[in-house]
Amino acid sequence: MERHTMFKEDSAVTETRRRMPSNSPENSEMNTSVPSESVLDKAFDTFCKVNTVNLVQFLSFAVTIGSLVYEFRPPPPAEGGSYFSDKRNFFNQYFVKLAWGWTMAIYTPFVVLSGLQSPAKIGQIFRGLVRVLAVGTAAWYWWVEIVFHRVMQVTGACVGNESLTAVRACIKAGHYWDGYDISGHCFLLIYSALLIHEELRIVRKRVITMNKRGRISNELLQNNATIPAANVTVSYDSLVSFLQKLFTVLLIMLELLWILMVMMTSIYFHVWSHKLLGTLIAIVSWHCTYNLWYKAMVFPG
Repeated sequence: MERHTMFKEDSAVTETRRRMPSNSPENSEMNTSVPSESVLDKAFDTFCKVNTVNLVQFLSFAVTIGSLVYEFRPPPPAEGGSYFSDKRNFFNQYFVKLAWGWTMAIYTPFVVLSGLQSPAKIGQIFRGLVRVLAVGTAAWYWWVEIVFHRVMQVTGACVGNESLTAVRACIKAGHYWDGYDISGHCFLLIYSALLIHEELRIVRKRVITMNKRGRISNELLQNNATIPAANVTVSYDSLVSFLQKLFTVLLIMLELLWILMVMMTSIYFHVWSHKLLGTLIAIVSWHCTYNLWYKAMVFPG
């Protein structure tokens, strides 16, 4: 009877030892770890810590100072001026005039790749696409293509050929349309920069939450070695992570470029009221969506 009891106790001890985590290769493979933060991650975190309100203040200040410089010290003609005073400069021709297209081209893969790393993949991706591709594009089209164009149309006339009554026809014929030209560039560049910054901050918050959950899961796995580790495709995860970081860098660079071009536009183009009104409309559009609409509703915030 005693021998039988001892056998059962020995078996229990053996089973307990077998279940306890050890430093053996087998158990090491079962333990997962949260990767250490890279330099790129730290830079991304620092960049996203800048509050969007502070960015709004900076852009407003930059446009105001640039407008004052333009009014009191008008830029010289393009031929004798700086590189950015020439409308035909590379950045203006191939980036600013296509600003919304560039924003969409880089943001779309960014939000998809970021969503693939989230537990709620489809929901995160869909909401991100709705916020920018749907709502953002609608705001851009409404203001730039309809409102600004209509204001320009009803407040001006074609200089050089008054028989031309349409803005685009006048410009296409090589003439100049003299009307109230609300700065579409100021609106578009500022609106794009604010949207990009907001979306980067949204992803940052999600990453912080996922890292916290990852640390908790890691502790649970280390405390109970009998829980099997999830099978993951390392190559797939690595590729998604690499591409996500690549498009994050591209998106940050694009935001910085838009900020730079806002400053150049303020110094070299448009009269002050055109620029300030375009800036104000961009800020109001951002505020109404990200600060009012998206925070008041679950979707698409």
